[in-house]
Amino acid sequence: MEAAKTKIKYVQFPLFMMQGINANKVDTFQQILTYGIYRFSKQYKVSKIDAGRQVIYENYRGKLPKDIIKRINALNLKLFGNDGDYNGFTDDSFDPVEELDELIQAMNDNEILLQLCSEFYSVHLALKSLKRQTDNFINLSYKLSELVKNQDKPLK
Repeated sequence: MEAAKTKIKYVQFPLFMMQGINANKVDTFQQILTYGIYRFSKQYKVSKIDAGRQVIYENYRGKLPKDIIKRINALNLKLFGNDGDYNGFTDDSFDPVEELDELIQAMNDNEILLQLCSEFYSVHLALKSLKRQTDNFINLSYKLSELVKNQDKPLK
C-alpha cells in the first residue's frame, strides 16, 4: 500500500451534483462528500494481497458490498468464508493463507473482481486516513463509482 501524501483540504466534485441541493440538502451533501472521498481514494496504490486480506476480513464481519459478494458467489470459491470457527485468525493474528491464495487466483482470473476488491480497499484506506467511519460510506461509494466513471467530464 502506498499512502497518498497530499493533505486533503478540499473535496472536488462536479457542479451538476449540486442540482438536488434545494430538494434534499443532506443527501446532496452526502453524495458530494462521498464522491470526494472516492476520488481521494484513487490516490492509493494497492496490492492484490492487501486488498484480498481486507476483503476476507470484512467478509467475516458481514461488511462487504453486494457487488463483491455477488461476484465471489458466482465464482463458487471453495475456501472463501469457510473458516467459521476462527474467521481467518490463527493465534492472535489475522492470517487466512488458504482463502487468500484462492481469492488472489480468482482476482487473477477475473478482472472485474480485481477491480472491485481494489476499489473497496482503496476507499477503506481513504476513509481510514481521513479518520471517518468506513461503514457509513463504503456502499454509497460503490454507487458513486459508477457515476464517477460515467459522468466525470468537464462542463462545456
